[in-house]
Amino acid sequence: MDALGFATELTAARTFLTLTHPFYAALLTYFRVICDPAAGTAYVTDTEEIHINANFFHELGDVRRRAFLLAHEILHTALGVFWRGQWHEPRLRNIAHDLVVNALLRDEQADWMPPGALFDAAFVGLPYESVYALLLKDAAKAASFTTWLDDLRPGRGGGAQRDAAGRGEDATRVWNRRLIEADLFARSHGRRSAAAERLIRDGLASTTPWQELLRAAAVEALGRCFVDWSRPHRRSEGLGVFQPRWVEHGFETGVYVDSSGSVSADNLTSAVAEIRRILQLCGGRLRWMEGDATILRDEWIDSTPDKIKGGGGTSFVPLFEQTRTHPPRLLVVFTDTFGEMPGIAPGFPVIWAVYQPAGARGPLPAVPFGETIAVPEAALGHL
Repeated sequence: MDALGFATELTAARTFLTLTHPFYAALLTYFRVICDPAAGTAYVTDTEEIHINANFFHELGDVRRRAFLLAHEILHTALGVFWRGQWHEPRLRNIAHDLVVNALLRDEQADWMPPGALFDAAFVGLPYESVYALLLKDAAKAASFTTWLDDLRPGRGGGAQRDAAGRGEDATRVWNRRLIEADLFARSHGRRSAAAERLIRDGLASTTPWQELLRAAAVEALGRCFVDWSRPHRRSEGLGVFQPRWVEHGFETGVYVDSSGSVSADNLTSAVAEIRRILQLCGGRLRWMEGDATILRDEWIDSTPDKIKGGGGTSFVPLFEQTRTHPPRLLVVFTDTFGEMPGIAPGFPVIWAVYQPAGARGPLPAVPFGETIAVPEAALGHL
């Protein structure tokens, strides 16, 4: 296989990712893919280079399997293997990370994993460190795995991993941002990634500032709209050309602060501090609401209020009744979720910013609709 043939097959694999798995296509833009006869099979470096042997790439025999290979190498780097496992035994590190990466990719598409790629259902859902520790304890189990690719090697020059060598927190922050942006790109194309959701919600929640997750979710919700060809745009008549109408999910952004007796003063302070950032997202103006069992305030603001009323019981039914007539484009609810919930979902996106006790782990309280984001109490006072 010559370089031209490799380039053709690489383009086809990129196109497959773009059309089918845009999450990985977006992440691939951070990498340089190199046709490397000395590679043997394929490997990724800590400088965001993917080296692939052209003959090996061709012998995979299918565009789906070639796309899987690219996604496999991407996830090695995105999951931080170069700094998370830098002191681990190289072969065992490679096997453990292959098991984690391939389990994620198998959830995305069942029929694109090449023969020989490592997979074991016993390790599905476990983080890399847990898989490595289990293999370290069970030498027979570890020896039963044959390495599919010797695909983790140091590189030369820049790259998020190399630039942050010895400073894993910095590399994590870079890749957290990239994963969130790639997830938003995939969602905008109607292709949500199961792996992305799990990585962002489970794997990244402990290292990504909750404000960043909230802003990412808000940006996505505010950008939702669709083209309506059934009715013309109001400018169509003046231009003499039929133009479609852009339809959004409402009018403006609303923020509701649960000020019931179960919410502490520190939590209310945290909510007010973050609302300043939401104001910037919304052009300096938003619909502010606060209440406990009833709505105590509903007004448009351009700066956060000095005092918040409340202290009674909790019910979210009045909130969604009040927003039924004039729905917002996005509603962010700061709460502990302890209260009566409405039975019918509204016709606009809702983000529940849920207060979480310091050190708490595990899923957040269930809500009947919308998206939940944890606001850890450990972050209070550091905004």
